[in-house]
Amino acid sequence: MKKNLIRLLLALTLCVCLVFALTQLSVADFGGFAGDNDYGGGDWGGDYDYDYDYDYGGSGGSGGSGGSPFTYIVIAIVIIIIAVSSKRKGGGTPVRVNTTPMPSLKPIEQYSQLDPNFDAAKLTQKISNLYVQMQQGWQEKDIESLRPYFTDTLYSQMDRQLDALRRNGQTNYVERIAVLGVTLNGFCQSDGNDHIYATLNTRIVDYTVSDSDGRLISGSKTAEKFMTYRWHMVRPSGQTTASEDGVQSVECPNCAAPLSINQSAKCPYCGSIVTVEEHDFVLTDIQGISQRTV
Repeated sequence: MKKNLIRLLLALTLCVCLVFALTQLSVADFGGFAGDNDYGGGDWGGDYDYDYDYDYGGSGGSGGSGGSPFTYIVIAIVIIIIAVSSKRKGGGTPVRVNTTPMPSLKPIEQYSQLDPNFDAAKLTQKISNLYVQMQQGWQEKDIESLRPYFTDTLYSQMDRQLDALRRNGQTNYVERIAVLGVTLNGFCQSDGNDHIYATLNTRIVDYTVSDSDGRLISGSKTAEKFMTYRWHMVRPSGQTTASEDGVQSVECPNCAAPLSINQSAKCPYCGSIVTVEEHDFVLTDIQGISQRTV
């Protein structure tokens, strides 16, 4: 009975310590792809697979009496260290780090056969501008204005990650942002959608501080991180790029009010969320490919 009580108390202590440790971790750059450790181009691929098989005693085995309290304490400490380490290696809570290969793609130059108004240079510029806006929104802890340019699933996923910063009273600063290059890898069609994949090479200075006292939690205010991302953009097949320049106007899908989707993600008349997915490419997935800190 006494041993069971000790085990219960140690298990509760482990849970409390683990929750505390994880709440101290910061989420870095938009989506949490930047971290204290570089990745990509080496053996580390960003994935962790830990398999523990602890024997907590019982009727089986030669001993049958289980481990000592000291053993459980050591196990708790090891689990906490591994959990914290695995989080920090990805720089917070990375969405995906170099996990999914691209499908077979056609050259981007051929996409004009499906969409005569498609302009690769304009899409490249749009991706560059969106990346900068994403980092700025992440720093401000408000990405609602970017909602039209994400699928609902990706937006919800990113906002949940950003909410960790809000709850913990932390701000992730992303400064000296530079998009060094955007490559449109190609396109494919599947499941009734057109898919375009792009590779972004960027430079950022990334660090997280406590809102209450300005204490540096992670990152560096001077070190530059050279990041490589893969973006997956999608829109329904059969759609074509608007031929006119400037602000794109559409109708609200709920109340049919005319909207300028470059100005807001929300209809000012009925409050419905509006995206550009039915009219232009939106971002559906981001992967971190590599990070190099200098």
